[in-house]
Amino acid sequence: MIENNSNLIVLRLLRDLQYNKTPLSSLNLWCLVLLVFKCQNQPINSTINLFRSVFSCLSSGILLPNSIGPGIIDPCEKDLVDAADYLTVEQRLNITNYAHDILRLIAFEKYEKIFHFQSNQTEQLSMNSTLGNNKME
Repeated sequence: MIENNSNLIVLRLLRDLQYNKTPLSSLNLWCLVLLVFKCQNQPINSTINLFRSVFSCLSSGILLPNSIGPGIIDPCEKDLVDAADYLTVEQRLNITNYAHDILRLIAFEKYEKIFHFQSNQTEQLSMNSTLGNNKME
């Protein structure tokens, strides 16, 4: 199920967001794996597009009750079973709202806000990379 390198990278990024006590903390690992797998079936050519696709899927309301479809389908069950059926309505709403916010940050390329980097660190990294590429010899 997770044979693509981009899938593993996105799953690790999502796990990092879970450890930072975001609303994603209420999702278990199995739900995250199923979500990444569901988004991976779309034609995606890079890790950032897969990352964006996961949050696009979450923000579309896949977790919301009475939404179109059964949610994140568990392929190990015989019937159509939502793998996230243990979540409360409030947790589902929080995850959906959080996904909306993350999509806005991705659109404006504010990854330091998503992963809580300090702006000085990102400025230094970009400054070092530009200075390293333009050294006079």
